[in-house]
Amino acid sequence: MEPPSPSKSTLALTAALKAMTPQELESLLEKSQSSLRFLRRSLARENLPEFMLEILEPPIQPYPHILEWIRLSETEENLLVEAARDHFKSSMLSYAYPLFLVQGVKYARDAFPVALFSYAASQAEENLRRIRQQIEGNPYLSWRVPRNNSFVWDVGNLEASNGCTIKAYGFGSSFRGRHPKYIIIDDPCKDEGTGSMSWEQQVKFFESVIVPAAKAGSQIVITGNPVALVDFLSYV
Repeated sequence: MEPPSPSKSTLALTAALKAMTPQELESLLEKSQSSLRFLRRSLARENLPEFMLEILEPPIQPYPHILEWIRLSETEENLLVEAARDHFKSSMLSYAYPLFLVQGVKYARDAFPVALFSYAASQAEENLRRIRQQIEGNPYLSWRVPRNNSFVWDVGNLEASNGCTIKAYGFGSSFRGRHPKYIIIDDPCKDEGTGSMSWEQQVKFFESVIVPAAKAGSQIVITGNPVALVDFLSYV
């Protein structure tokens, strides 16, 4: 059986390519590669592993354990991730994950609040600083910077152009009356214990303030590494 004859459009394209000079072909290749990068990054907005590789600067490699965390974050309403240092827990769950969630919201009617907790407000603000710097300095995310003065954009509170908010809190901070869709608790236990709060006080704050704030459809993510035989993480 003979192969089908090329279509007229295929023949015309082939002839046009043959008629091009080497410089024209090189220019066409550069434009095609640029279009391909744009398409790849556009698709990466909807896929967290690709978002970390294609959008974030510098990128975060989706190692197998990170892919497992991503899978769990997509299926679990409550998630606890314990791992040793240098496993990218904070980079993944307190930085890339909330940023990915917020940048993917197209319309203000779908906007939601995110709360970032840590043992101290300053640590949570550091995670928020990374998010703010990424949005401000990344051309693929800078459109989320608000364009008018009615939005809050400071060290402890980001209100994106799509209406989503990300706020930083320390354990024990005033939080009653708030109902974030995503509550992310990063490193609640300090190396020498639990900071200014005992682990019992942390548990009380978690049970009486944070958990009630998580309404139906909310997600609580806790990540860190144990620092004592008995601490907040051993409780949860």
